[in-house]
Amino acid sequence: MSDAGADSRELDPLTPYLAPKLAEAAAAFVDALRPWLGVDERWVITPSRRYTAGTKAPSHVDVRGPGGSLLSLRLHTSGDVPGWTAGPLTFTVARLEGVVPPDQDRNLKPILRHLVGLIQGTDVAELALKAKALAKLHKTWATLASMDDRMFRHLERAHSGFAGLLRTGFTCNQDCHFCPEGRDWPNPPDELVFQWLDEIAAAGAQRLNVCGGEPTLWRHLPDLIRRATTVHGLSVHMNTNAIKLRVPTFTASLKEAGLKSVLISLHAVDEALSDSITRSPGTHRRTVEGIHAALDAGLFVILNCCVDTANVHHLPEHARFVREQFVEKHPDNPVRMVNYSQPGKYYNFDEYKRRLVDLEAARPMLTAAARTLDEVGVLLEIAGTCGFPSCVVRDIADLVPWRPKDTMDADHRRSRADDPEVCRGCAAREQCIGPRREYLEVHGTRGLKPFEALPTSDWYARLSKLPVGDAWTIGLDDGPPE
Repeated sequence: MSDAGADSRELDPLTPYLAPKLAEAAAAFVDALRPWLGVDERWVITPSRRYTAGTKAPSHVDVRGPGGSLLSLRLHTSGDVPGWTAGPLTFTVARLEGVVPPDQDRNLKPILRHLVGLIQGTDVAELALKAKALAKLHKTWATLASMDDRMFRHLERAHSGFAGLLRTGFTCNQDCHFCPEGRDWPNPPDELVFQWLDEIAAAGAQRLNVCGGEPTLWRHLPDLIRRATTVHGLSVHMNTNAIKLRVPTFTASLKEAGLKSVLISLHAVDEALSDSITRSPGTHRRTVEGIHAALDAGLFVILNCCVDTANVHHLPEHARFVREQFVEKHPDNPVRMVNYSQPGKYYNFDEYKRRLVDLEAARPMLTAAARTLDEVGVLLEIAGTCGFPSCVVRDIADLVPWRPKDTMDADHRRSRADDPEVCRGCAAREQCIGPRREYLEVHGTRGLKPFEALPTSDWYARLSKLPVGDAWTIGLDDGPPE
């Protein structure tokens, strides 16, 4: 565990969950597909995952015969009636369009004739039911194929050394447009969540981050926190939208179980804008009440605002609201840290590209917000593992943390552009996680401007003086530059 630059997947000894479920789902889909195609076990059917999660692009299924013949099918499930496309052929439950080309491999003609007969010789209503059942089986497989076990639990590098991230499930009471999680992703069995906790502790994690979905919806949450703190001695942090925290008795039960800190999502302070971002009308007010309740309960509260084109121009207003409501009104336990983060890939990848904010537009908004909060002693995280490239904080470089890039989580580093030319002469290159590849595709190098000298900051010294400082500054052996 001592290699700061090690690949987090190689450090992940936790019990897998997806492999047997994926194999079972693939077998069910293939078994149901064979009668449709009229092929026996000598034909190998290989489904392919969706092109891009969250879009309506079709999925591929390759059918390879014993003599090497290959038929590539595309499955469309976005319309009212599922349909197949095979080369120039398109056939649904109601019609067949196109013809079998003269040069089509003769070994494939029986399959195509079988499909034509299926379409033309079966009652439309009956065929529609069978088609939808087949599409449902494919969706189950494709959903699992779009995931990996790391989404349920993993070890990662953080300010606090090696931290364990543990999801209680993907159920949520909001539907944020930037959320990368599939709304139909399966929740893990309760007993496996507790097993993963034990394995995370045994692997040497020094801190546990509990998240979801929305973890407060999981009925065993207090028991999980209590086990993490009393059995394993872990410092427990939780990501939440705080809607349930507005109930004082519930928040008190989590604190009594050992919860120390919470990261609460507050993506806008205008109620209409917030409810539009979360796509959950009425929840903004409940989140604000939950933040007040968490502060009243004595929890260490960090706020997180995911920034894209929807809210970037509202960031100065966001900072003023946080200062007035959660700092000045809570002198004994104010909000002490705010993250302005750049979301990763949304579940709907097309929407992600449309909403990627231009760094030139973001920089003045983030600068103004940071200065408003710094005046009352709030720590800022803007660049880093889940943040923007460091160029965006060039006007407030002394207000943010700087840490070696090889102490940032390897999986996050892989999501960034690999050494773009504009960054090669930057003095902060080894302290910056870099721009996302998609940003370069959408905005090019706009807003990327190298530092001539490595900035300095006392951010870690300030963090060490906070109530969670001891738990959050371990694991950075040589300390960050100051």
